[in-house]
Amino acid sequence: MKTLITGWAGTGKTSICRELRERGYNAFDGDKIPGLAAWRDIQTHQPVAVDTTRAIDFQTVDWIWDPVVLEELLATDDDLYLCGSARDVLSFSKYFGRTIVLSLDPALQTHRILTRTNNNYGKHPDDLAVTLRGQAILEAEAQTIGAILIDASQPLTAIVDQVIYLPTPNAS
Repeated sequence: MKTLITGWAGTGKTSICRELRERGYNAFDGDKIPGLAAWRDIQTHQPVAVDTTRAIDFQTVDWIWDPVVLEELLATDDDLYLCGSARDVLSFSKYFGRTIVLSLDPALQTHRILTRTNNNYGKHPDDLAVTLRGQAILEAEAQTIGAILIDASQPLTAIVDQVIYLPTPNAS
């Protein structure tokens, strides 16, 4: 089954992807798939350079997935996990048998973002505020489409166990 694992910055997508791969699962980090995710102009969808150490103007640019690249990835295997996020990530849930949204308390999410060393995104106060609002909206919208929310404050192994052993939708 194709499974989308998503959440905004600091929810643990990269760590979950790494753990799934270490356990032998076919897992992909959406940020590392060439051409899938990029900072793009909202109007033209053309890639643009963004300095993530400064406030990002989300009126003109955003982190956007290329649907053609996504479809090419999903055609490679019937059983895979894609860990990532994009501006309108839930619109892509139709391509997946299961969508998982990582849920996280804003205080813990803030701590993770401000202390991580692999990525500067979200550390600027303006971007952090956008991230926390976006996460709250994502969690609310996820519930309306039947996505599965998983508490991302748990130990990594417990989260990944839940991801792997969730029942298949519509299974008896």
